[in-house]
Amino acid sequence: MTTHPDKVALITGANRGIGLETGRQLAKLGFTALLGVRDLAKGEAAAKALAGHVEAIALDVAASDAARAAMRSNAGSAGSTC
Repeated sequence: MTTHPDKVALITGANRGIGLETGRQLAKLGFTALLGVRDLAKGEAAAKALAGHVEAIALDVAASDAARAAMRSNAGSAGSTC
């Protein structure tokens, strides 16, 4: 299996359902999985339930610059740049 320890994935709607499972699978492959969620408490609970390098970040995709702002604020911890 190929792993991706130098890759970062931002997953929206990641505290449940398809988003959560996507985060689980990407973390299993070695990605840093940033779980983008509107409710940070729910996202942190979801992140704790997953193995690997997983972080919850507050992200409301309805806000026009939310994804870029979220990546900027988490670039240091995730090792990425925008």
